Amino acid sequence: MLLTVAGLVTFLAWVNRKHIELQEARGYYGGETTALELVLVASAVIAVFGFAVWFFGFSGSSPIPLNISY
Repeated sequence: MLLTVAGLVTFLAWVNRKHIELQEARGYYGGETTALELVLVASAVIAVFGFAVWFFGFSGSSPIPLNISY
């Protein structure tokens, strides 16, 4: 699993560098964020939202215990 993650990170960094080089070759100097950063942040937000929906709506667990016995 670690090798797969390392390979994907290396590949994504390479694609990101090529994307920036192509934009600069066209004369477009973008902002501080890159397309890769935007995609990774959007993916993380979707994953966290999806997990929250599943956890609170479908997993069957309650965030607050309802049966408290002393």
